[in-house]
Amino acid sequence: PGKHYDAYLDKYKPEVVVTSSLGYMIDPLLMRAARRKNICTASVIHSWDNTSTKDYRGALPDKVVTWNSIMAKEVEIFHDIDKSNIFVGGIAHWDSFFCKSDSEEEKRENPFLEIGCSEDRPIIYYGTSSYKIFPGTIDVITKLIEAIETGRIWGHPQLVVRLHPSYLYLAAREKLNQIRSTYRELRQRYPGSLYLDLPQMPQINGGLDMPLKDLKRHASMLRQSDVLLTEYSTLVIEAAIFDKPIINVGFGRYRNTNKPISYLETFTHIQRILKTQASRNAYSFDDLCKMLSLYLQDPSQDRQYRTVLAEQEVEINKGYAGRTIGDYLAGLK
Repeated sequence: PGKHYDAYLDKYKPEVVVTSSLGYMIDPLLMRAARRKNICTASVIHSWDNTSTKDYRGALPDKVVTWNSIMAKEVEIFHDIDKSNIFVGGIAHWDSFFCKSDSEEEKRENPFLEIGCSEDRPIIYYGTSSYKIFPGTIDVITKLIEAIETGRIWGHPQLVVRLHPSYLYLAAREKLNQIRSTYRELRQRYPGSLYLDLPQMPQINGGLDMPLKDLKRHASMLRQSDVLLTEYSTLVIEAAIFDKPIINVGFGRYRNTNKPISYLETFTHIQRILKTQASRNAYSFDDLCKMLSLYLQDPSQDRQYRTVLAEQEVEINKGYAGRTIGDYLAGLK
């Protein structure tokens, strides 16, 4: 398995092969090829749900790097990796969240003003999930704008929608066009309340490049928003880091099933988030309007729980996880 990688391994003779998973998609082929040639393999897990939602590993890495001790325990138990081969390194791609110079720069360069938002009105930052997981995003956007304009939500806020990167793939072109069409219609009907933000991620060979510049822009928006609205995504943790009120949209369908999107609450990685009580979960649109109004009037609500969540998930190497993980990888052979 993975013989097509042999020529590269023979040519470059690496001492360590690094992948971003425990062996999913194309990674296990490379990992197996490296193992046949007695090359050390290291899995640097890139997402919070990978240790509990992606099924059993497709290869046997020599070393595994996790975000935190919770994920380390999941790697040990769910994937049969000896704990002596697991290194808790932190979250490298969030290092900039803890950089003081970055936060000061973000205050000077406000992306919300760049896209036309007013400084005089609060901002609901809606970070969507994949359209495959939550197909009802368009309906939620439409109802929210109507609720804002009819005064159901306190403070006459602005709604900024940041679409999930999955909308940028060629296969999602029709879905993206639907969103854009609805956006144009709502903007004409209710000017000044709705803004659409697409991730700045160029396509490369059918995939997406996720540049640091876009991550920092997103962090700036999150830091300068008033409330985060999402659909059980990783943004829940990011919002907790920035002490932003968090609401999950818990109504609408899950994928193409008859199950509600709140079915996600049965997932292991979501359950550990909900136990902290850092987010509120709206199971009806009426609940959503009430929760938004509550947080817009008093964003300090549930602050103590957000602190617990942030400490739970980002427990080590805040701001220098990348360097720590890099040093660890450099020491492997």
